[in-house]
Amino acid sequence: ERRKSRERLPSYASPNMVTLPSVQHSQVCLFFILIFPPLTLYISCLHIGSHVKNYRNPVIQRYCIRISILVPVYLVAALISLWIPTKTVWIVEMLKAGYEAFALYSFMALMLAFVGGPACLVDLWESEGRYLTGDWVTGTCIHGTMKLDGLFLKRLVQGVIQFVIVRLLIVVTVPILIAKDVFAEGKARFDRGWLYIMFIHNASLWVCLYSLWLFFLATKHYLRPFSPVLKFGLIKGIIFISFWQLIVLQILVASELVKIPPEFSERYIIDG
Repeated sequence: ERRKSRERLPSYASPNMVTLPSVQHSQVCLFFILIFPPLTLYISCLHIGSHVKNYRNPVIQRYCIRISILVPVYLVAALISLWIPTKTVWIVEMLKAGYEAFALYSFMALMLAFVGGPACLVDLWESEGRYLTGDWVTGTCIHGTMKLDGLFLKRLVQGVIQFVIVRLLIVVTVPILIAKDVFAEGKARFDRGWLYIMFIHNASLWVCLYSLWLFFLATKHYLRPFSPVLKFGLIKGIIFISFWQLIVLQILVASELVKIPPEFSERYIIDG
């Protein structure tokens, strides 16, 4: 049986390589493709529909709807990428990245809406004389004790918004680097752009997530009735995992652990 399975391997593949045809013909992969995306889309639409049907608190529910739309956006972008030319995939990526960053900002706005808005939150901080102490357990020891006031909140909002801008600039820049043949996706070369793009993206993402983390620490007393821990974990997980799964795939393709069949290009495998 093992001998027959090896004989069915393509000529360009070795027994230790993962090839695209083996994934396409896998019943397990087909099961996940046919079951989970429609189920996820159904649950998301059901959740969005329930908010629209019971739209009694617009200030909070509009942010909930914006964040919930992120899941259908991922699914639709993935489906569109399968049917459009490879050279135009960057347009879909730009739209997806833009909404991804917008969802992060909407999450920040949702947390502010829970406490009554920025002005109300600053008044609470100043009336109670609150400070955020530096602690190595929570990762806040790098800045020491900080006074919670309007300037602190302004810096946190800026930390989130900068990721929106950087994410869009990266999506626009990457196709230009690819067209100039200086991107070298998945290869850590100092004379190519991929390494610098990944560094800038990771630094911007770290600032954004750290700003959200500081916001959580500064407002957890007021947000406790709204179960903020799970919400923070989910939004961070969606953004973080969706980015790093692309990085892992790029590294696997570049290191030839995932073998590309002759009828497919490296860019096609990574994009879709």
